[in-house]
Amino acid sequence: MKVKLYIDNNVWDELLKHQIDIAKELPITDYDLFITREAEFEIESMPESILFYAKKNIVNAKIKTDRIFGFKNPNLSNDEQRHGGFSSKFSNVKTAGRFWTKAENKIFEKERHLIGTQNLKTKLLKNEADVSLATRSAHSAILTCDNKKALKRASMNSGNVINLREWNSEEKSLSDFIRSKLSSKQKVCE
Repeated sequence: MKVKLYIDNNVWDELLKHQIDIAKELPITDYDLFITREAEFEIESMPESILFYAKKNIVNAKIKTDRIFGFKNPNLSNDEQRHGGFSSKFSNVKTAGRFWTKAENKIFEKERHLIGTQNLKTKLLKNEADVSLATRSAHSAILTCDNKKALKRASMNSGNVINLREWNSEEKSLSDFIRSKLSSKQKVCE
């Protein structure tokens, strides 16, 4: 079964350290890979060596950006918009959004209090990316190195949050590690 997996921005350092080629380790035949729109902002603020590695793997592994449908925020420039809009043959499909599920909205409502002031480096609000990622745990697996606040609660509630720091690369491949963590959670598989 194919695993729907979101990659948290904080795992790129660890994946680079192990020289993981995501396209080979998590092949498209077995994994449907995503990042959130908020992760795109975080990636742009990474050091050059990690930035190059992340962008190369995003392209090679065909990692898609997941955008939630919403309306344009007049306080943000076009490049800083978080939500996706309608898709048509006249618009860029990459900016199309999907509707939130009820389960995602429920998680967001519980975690929105964590969202704080703007981080000038990433242009995101404090904890915005983590809350956005935690909402996806309602239906998908999350690969992260974070075990704080929203993602910690998501891990306890859905069990779909996988902490990459628990991976021993000498014992298991990354794919085997992910699948072993999800073995009892069929809801993240198609």
